[in-house]
Amino acid sequence: MTLRSRHLAAGCIALALGFGFAACSQEKKEGPAATAPAADAAAPSSADAAPAGGADARAGLIAATRAYAENGCIAARRRLDLCAACDSEEQRPLRDLLLAYCKEREAPSEARALYEEIITKHPATEASVSAIMRVRQIDAAELAPLSDYSGPKPAALERPQPAYPTLAGSAGVEGKVRLRFDVRDDGAVGNVRVVESTPPLLFDAVALYAVSGWRYEPGHAAESQQVVLRFDLPEEDVAAARAIAGETAK
Repeated sequence: MTLRSRHLAAGCIALALGFGFAACSQEKKEGPAATAPAADAAAPSSADAAPAGGADARAGLIAATRAYAENGCIAARRRLDLCAACDSEEQRPLRDLLLAYCKEREAPSEARALYEEIITKHPATEASVSAIMRVRQIDAAELAPLSDYSGPKPAALERPQPAYPTLAGSAGVEGKVRLRFDVRDDGAVGNVRVVESTPPLLFDAVALYAVSGWRYEPGHAAESQQVVLRFDLPEEDVAAARAIAGETAK
């Protein structure tokens, strides 16, 4: 990626066995939206230089992701069809994830198989972690619907914020996710589900992962708590991604 969002991805996506995501976005607050900080300390070194054709692949994937966010799956697939380099070993996991998102939007019953294929083919990658979270959400959708809750909100003890996903960050796409969850008597969070997200699915996995790790004061169980997580980028990252996507479209 030729954007500062690559620094976000490098510094924020920790894909060890614990599937840890570092904090890079902000929860929705009153007033102007907060901006996600760039992880400048994690800047890639010369050893991270892309192989031949890597720049074309990244530009194609950026254009496809922006098309997905702005115009939907038909536009995204059209961009990917024009980007042979997007099928490179380096870019294939995220390309496959974007295609799986499209499948889930169009035929949810068929999406699980694509996510499971990503988990098998691309282990220990951001794409595989995102696919795991999507499979869990597909399974959760088969459970009973969340109930309404109007009681007091339990006091939060730990609420780590989600990372900025690479697909959205590299493409300069911003968004938000509204989630509902239960707080158990021990203070842990369970039954986390996405209610709505914009653009669809791009931020769901990191939001689900983050909220699943929240902790509240024990002894105050509560059902159907709701939160909105916003994902914002510096204006220069958004402008740079738009420029790359525009050049690729020519």
